[in-house]
Order: sequence, then structure tokens, then C-alpha cells
Amino acid sequence: MNTLRPNENADLKALRASELRYRRLFESARDGVLILDADTGMVVDVNPFLVQLLGLSHEDFLGRKVWDLGLFKDIAANAAKFAELQAKDYVRYEDLPLETADGRKIEVEFVSNVYLVNGQRVIQCNIRDITERKRTERLAGDVLSTLNRPNNTKNIIRDILKLIKERTGIEAVGIRLKAGEDFPYYQTNGFPDDFVQSKHLLCARDAAGEIRSDGQGHPVLECMCGNVLCGRTDARLPYFTAGGSFWTNSATDWLAAITGAERRVRTLNRCHGAGYESVAMIPLRAGTETIGLLQLLDHRRDQFTTELITVLEWLGASVGVALTRMRAEDAVRALSSRQEAILAAVPDIIMEVDVHKVYTWANRAGVEFFGADVIGREAAFYFEGEQETLSNVQPLFTGDERMICVESWQRRKDGEKRLLAWWCRTLKDAQGTVIGVLSTAH
Repeated sequence: MNTLRPNENADLKALRASELRYRRLFESARDGVLILDADTGMVVDVNPFLVQLLGLSHEDFLGRKVWDLGLFKDIAANAAKFAELQAKDYVRYEDLPLETADGRKIEVEFVSNVYLVNGQRVIQCNIRDITERKRTERLAGDVLSTLNRPNNTKNIIRDILKLIKERTGIEAVGIRLKAGEDFPYYQTNGFPDDFVQSKHLLCARDAAGEIRSDGQGHPVLECMCGNVLCGRTDARLPYFTAGGSFWTNSATDWLAAITGAERRVRTLNRCHGAGYESVAMIPLRAGTETIGLLQLLDHRRDQFTTELITVLEWLGASVGVALTRMRAEDAVRALSSRQEAILAAVPDIIMEVDVHKVYTWANRAGVEFFGADVIGREAAFYFEGEQETLSNVQPLFTGDERMICVESWQRRKDGEKRLLAWWCRTLKDAQGTVIGVLSTAH
């Protein structure tokens, strides 16, 4: 009878333990693993994840040449391509398309290594499904392009929500933005009208319809949206993220699992009451300020992944900053529009000259008096007779802050001579440099 010496027995045990560890890793890996005979291209082994990913059985792989599988046509479609894998110890393909047994198109990262096992060369192919990552990368790029597009804020937000809905497949998406004390829906896509109307506002109200306040005088914002907007989150809990978002793939299971005390706090009653299972709330931030919320809801379970939530949080920060900028620009445009309307309605002539005493701007009354070609002409062009008007207002062009009043005979566009009384003040830029003079007349 053959017996093992003690050291041989220990070596055998160590070898078996190593093989067992490898087998466990092989079976439990969340990447696809394919083992090939490096000389023949025959499939020696395949792990369960790849079987599940591609929709084939274990037996469909074993004993077949890799190029006979068809699924790997872009990697090893024939013996000639397989020769490249044989010749190189390491091959990496960053982004390759695969087609599953049921016809689904997926994107994978493919890495192969050649090594020896008991003196025999084998190729281990690691196949990682990157479909979700590529999808979210494309979504992020398209959202940023939309944000940088010249358009009004409402149209941009509408198009962003459409992009998110189409690319993620989520049933309903919406954005809430701060308006006064509340955060009403700004735009939605996929929500029923009655849901939007009944859930439009978040502020809790008393019997008289007044907004309720907490102990610090802040308005009480209801439901999970209010928790996220007010920063009432805890990243130690699995349903909150470090970025302050909330998400769950089953509102029913989540409500069943939390404690009674947690349930009494503002939770998912609104969304769950409407039958939504997959729920995500992503804060929109500009710096440290939360200006709104991206809300995603679906009646189906299991619609979110950690990777998707991470990308949505990154988008939330980008959208928050861009929205703050766009709303500020909208406010400036609105102010400018009001100012233009006011200046157009003023019956007095209002004119602006630069430091060369050339007209650079006129209101409606000024154009009606001097003519449509007044811009670009020197002010003196319209003087009638000898006068000291320019010398009287010259101190304004050197920075004098006084208002100077002068009378001047001026020629109207029809050639008629009129005596105008002018009130003139200097114009300076943000650095205090004189850039011209603004005058009104009648």
C-alpha cells in the first residue's frame, strides 16, 4: 500500500484547498468566465454567470470551438482571429457587442489571459457586462449637451426629462423646483394628471390652509421628497446614499421592513399609495443649496441599480448648477424686458452717447425725434446754430457725478428746429471708468 509522507499529505491538502477556493470564486464570480484550450479553441469550462448572461445552458458551451458559438463573432469568429488570442498572453477589448441567445444586444469588456495548468496552455476569458455603464455614460453626455444648448429653461428641462425617461426606461420622471416656501412640480413626464395635481405641493398646511412650521420656523415638507430636500437622510441606512438621495426597488417591502417609529416619520405614503414600487429621489444642488429634486417612479420592481443612482446624483449636481444659472439669466432677461418696456413707454427723449459723443442708444421717443439712423451719428450733427452744449457737459466725460442741465436747439428728422431741455449724467462701468453720458430731453 502506498502511503503519503507527512509533507506530501500537507501539500496535497493545500492543493485541494487552493482548487476549492478557485472553484468557489469561479462559480460565484459576477463576471462571465470562459476557459478555453489554448491549442484547439475548445471550451473547457464556463461559469454560471456567463451561462445566465448569454441565455445558454452549460452543455451548450462544453466541447465546442469558441468560434462555433456564434455569440463571440466579434472576438473569435474564426480560427484566424483565434490565432491572435493564442499568440498573445494578454488581450483586452474595451467595448465589444455581444448578442444573447434571445437576441438581446449587450456591451461587454473582454479580457483574456494565457497561462499553464498542469503543463497545458489554457486561455481564461473574463467577460464583464458593461451595458448599464455605457447606457448611463451616454445619458450623462446627452443631458450635459442639452444643458449647454441655447433655449429657454422650460424647454431644456422638458427635454432632459424625456432623455432620462427614454434612456432608463423608467415609467415616470419629474423635477420639483423651489418656489417661495414650497417645491412644486416644475415639469413632469409620465405622471398621471391626477397624481401631479394632488401631489403638486409638499408643504404641510393647517386647517386654515396656512403653511405649518417646525420648531425652527421652517416649513414642514411632507413625504420622502421632504426628507431629501431638507437633508433628513442617514447614509448608514441602506436606502439613503452618501449624496443624500433615497431609492428603493420595492416600496412595499421597504414599508414592511422599517420600524413603526420610522413609518410615522414622513415616508413613501404618497408614492406607494399610487402603486409605485421602484422609487428614487435625487436632490438637485447648486453648491451647498438644495434647489429642487429629481423624482423617478415606476410601478414595476427592480428598476434601479447602484450604478444608475450614482450617475443620476452626478446629473443632479450638474442640473442644479445649470438651473441656478439659467434661472438667474431668465430673471435678468425678464428685468431687461421690463426696463425696455418702461423706457419705450416714457414720452421723454432718452439718449446715450459714448466718450466720443456718438449716439449709441435711443429710446422710442428719441428715434421718433431724430430718425431711425440716429445711432452711430455724432450728437453735434443735430445741433442748430452755434452753441456751447458740448463744452457745458464736458465735465461729465471726465467723471463729474453732478446732473447737468442744458438747453439746445436741435434738428428734428423732418428738418424742423426744436428747443430741447436736457438733463445729463455720466455713465461708468463696473470699474468706475467713464463710458459715456445718458441724457433725457423734452
